[in-house]
Amino acid sequence: MSDAETDVGNETSNKDPPSLTELNDTQQETLAAIAEAPTASQREIAEQLGVSAPTVSARVNDIEGFDWADRAAFVDQIFDDESMRSPEKPSISDEPASNTSDETAAGHHDEALAERVATLEDAVEQAVVYAEEVEA
Repeated sequence: MSDAETDVGNETSNKDPPSLTELNDTQQETLAAIAEAPTASQREIAEQLGVSAPTVSARVNDIEGFDWADRAAFVDQIFDDESMRSPEKPSISDEPASNTSDETAAGHHDEALAERVATLEDAVEQAVVYAEEVEA
């Protein structure tokens, strides 16, 4: 490996990870799942999230500085001093839930968002399959 390649590799590994606010909701959700099960495989994370392994791969590969081999350390840095909860999984409270119109509206918004995410995941999976076919 040349010095230039070594420098590039070190530059990436020494750089601070992005903050949660710099990541989209699906990236945050995926990192939260990894934080909960840092030794899990991409396939296991995918099953937990209800997506495909290529979707998990695409989500994390788009995060600057993420390396699957160092995922535990990466998520520790990301979630240091920040909430470990994913956007789709609010914290569980001992207080009883109220049934307000705001919560109902939020539920409808979550359903619409879930449909949009599913559509995007399908598009990503199709793109991965297409790319694999082109390479073959």
